[in-house]
Amino acid sequence: MPSLGARVLFALSVLVVAGSGGVAAEKREGLVTDPETGLIRKVVAGSNKIKAYTKPDDASPPAFDLQLLQPYYVMEESGAYLKVTSIRAQTLDEADKGDVGYVRADQVHAWATREALHFLPFTLSKDRNPVQAWDDEEKIRKFFETGDKVSFAASFEENVKTTLAREKAMRPYPVLDSFTTKFMGRTEKRIYHVLLPATITPKTVAKIETADVEKVRKTLESVTFCVVFDATGSMASIANEVADELIDAIKSAVSGLLTDTRIGFVFFRDADDQEKSLIVPAADVETAAKRLRDYAVKMAGGGDDAEPVLDALYMAAELFDWSTDEAQKGAKRVVLAVLNADAKPLTTGAINDSVPASQTPVDVANLLLDSNITAITVQAGPVAGANLESVLRRVADDTGGVFIPWAPGLESHIGVAVKKSVQGEAKTAREEADKLLGEAEIVSDSIVIPLKVLDGEKLERLREAGVKFNIDDRKGGILVQPGYLPENTDLLSAEIRIEKDTVQRLLNLFSVLSTTGLDATDLRASVEESIAAIAGERPNPKDDIAKIIKKKLGIQFRTELLSFNIEFLEGLTPKERLSLQRRIKEAADQLADFLDARTEEFDLKGAIWMPVGYMP
Repeated sequence: MPSLGARVLFALSVLVVAGSGGVAAEKREGLVTDPETGLIRKVVAGSNKIKAYTKPDDASPPAFDLQLLQPYYVMEESGAYLKVTSIRAQTLDEADKGDVGYVRADQVHAWATREALHFLPFTLSKDRNPVQAWDDEEKIRKFFETGDKVSFAASFEENVKTTLAREKAMRPYPVLDSFTTKFMGRTEKRIYHVLLPATITPKTVAKIETADVEKVRKTLESVTFCVVFDATGSMASIANEVADELIDAIKSAVSGLLTDTRIGFVFFRDADDQEKSLIVPAADVETAAKRLRDYAVKMAGGGDDAEPVLDALYMAAELFDWSTDEAQKGAKRVVLAVLNADAKPLTTGAINDSVPASQTPVDVANLLLDSNITAITVQAGPVAGANLESVLRRVADDTGGVFIPWAPGLESHIGVAVKKSVQGEAKTAREEADKLLGEAEIVSDSIVIPLKVLDGEKLERLREAGVKFNIDDRKGGILVQPGYLPENTDLLSAEIRIEKDTVQRLLNLFSVLSTTGLDATDLRASVEESIAAIAGERPNPKDDIAKIIKKKLGIQFRTELLSFNIEFLEGLTPKERLSLQRRIKEAADQLADFLDARTEEFDLKGAIWMPVGYMP
């Protein structure tokens, strides 16, 4: 894979079966289908920093960034490029309504099934053990045979912290295939061959030109703050206090610590105030402190206890200029929100026309997170309304930041908290830069840095600063690569992404297979017709029915109930046939119950998640 950076996120999770490309048996006009299955070709980006271009040429303008672990559907092939769309579509005209662009074929992975992995909601805890996976099928088979985790150790381990930092509705992780095996000859377990997101191996490194070493240090030590400040009248004294502490931060900082720190502001008031919001560009700490003191005398208005802090945070993410000068390109980004009284639970869209209404704290936190912005939130007074803590804490927690509650009796508490945040983030940035460069080795005309210390967030910052680097050891992979994950009922729940039409076709097949009273000839004809409706062609009587379903629908059954061919049916005794039909009817009844209970959801969404227990 080419030089690609991304936030290193390794999370393993819930088994689901991801909606692949619509109805398997029908070829969609204009879109590229797999010649064997008839499924529209579906691909997944090799990292969360893959770009699609307006033309099949990297030199053409970018069309959009592919989202990590989101399926994209192939509209056409053009040499080394694939033209893809972000939406499932029946025709090219429909496909054009999505995000459309050309992506290099060697920067994506094919995803030919419907299956994927997702976290169970109750596993989103920082206290749980990380999920582990293997990069080699033979190694995981040996581990299951022997139980020897030393000789056949896992290759990947989930970073729980980064898992929890992701959006809560995490996209499913593609399953390429699966198989069952027994652990030490006893308990049968399923092993999933998956695309592991954001995995790294010890050998994977970034190669950076030696001429850029100082640029690397400068970038990683730089921090830009956007202070989101309640500018209503009651906050004037607090603004002066914060300004005093920012000046003191310069005087008391370790020599040079704040040289590469910039601070800007997003001031906000109530929707009824004459001046509803103001963005002040980032400047050095001393200049920023002066600007804050100057603005304190202008603070006025208010009266509405609940303030639109989420609107201001949205502005910080989308409208604030984080790169006010060349030195700040690639700087670490921290938003520091200071709020008194209470917070509105949703964005209002009333203090700036660019802010959409009804965005939740989770929505705003995800927007900050997508822009590599950490949020530190501060309660600026002893009185907290119903939503203040829940809103501020959610935004801080979801971006990997911290919520600082009011401390009674400490007059300078807020100023001190802001000062410590500024100094703490600057100190952390320097320590991380020292650690990173301490791990570097000089190889020829490049420095080589292991990705275990240079994570995807830092890679993105270096890219933004114009530092040239390449990822070495592509075989090991850095962001998405195939691996093997054992079944884990504590963390994983089997589900399947399925369309109403697919359920009905399967029900028809189950119904035919479970029908009594048909002679062998009529049964064979009915089964062939049902399978043809699924596969798009008459089946070979010698082909395994379960394998046809897997090949044509991208669905793998959990049991061997349908692992037989049509000729097998003709050789059954009446008693054997009745027993088989009874078990298939039970499976059909389960599937029918699910369809009846979720008909409205099917009609609304087209495809929904279904527990795999409803399938045989």
